[in-house]
Amino acid sequence: MFAFFKGLNAAADGGRLTAEVTSGLPVGVYRLTSINTAMNHQPVIVPVAQHGCLDDAIYFTITEDGNPPPGADDAADENADDANAEQEGDAAAEDAANAEEEDPDAADNAAEQADADAAADDANAGQEDQAAAADDANAEQEDQAAAEDDADDADDADDADDADDADDADQAAAGNEAEQAAADAAADNANAEQANADAEQAAQ
Repeated sequence: MFAFFKGLNAAADGGRLTAEVTSGLPVGVYRLTSINTAMNHQPVIVPVAQHGCLDDAIYFTITEDGNPPPGADDAADENADDANAEQEGDAAAEDAANAEEEDPDAADNAAEQADADAAADDANAGQEDQAAAADDANAEQEDQAAAEDDADDADDADDADDADDADDADQAAAGNEAEQAAADAAADNANAEQANADAEQAAQ
């Protein structure tokens, strides 16, 4: 339903076409749109299927006191962002369509380049994984070598302890033999003295 409709057939003044809503509008939320047509009211015809928006639309609110409703500024900013994003998307689509018209193979070339880049990324990732695996293997070998060195050191320490114990045992045995020899010599001396005493008594 149209609350207001007016055809603008005059030339733009300073790049703008304006129309006065003489009867005003009641309080409410409205959508204002443009309808681009030829002089005979036929729709605008564009040469390509992928094109930007031919008509424009904005939303606005009429209040009793003329002040924006609560949150209107945020909504306006959001609508402006959406409109800018849509315009950028339309411009990008138009550029892509123009590029495709100028070079039909551009899309295929871009796709092939993207595939090549993806393959290169996969290859690089594979090489990085192989390098990481090699580093892990080297680290494991180093750990094994360190463990073997620790085991050899422990064996050497045990051998040294055994040698010390053997030396202590040999020294103890030698000491015992020396003590036994001294005891035997003392016994021999005692026996000799006893024999001498017996001989003296026999002589008397």
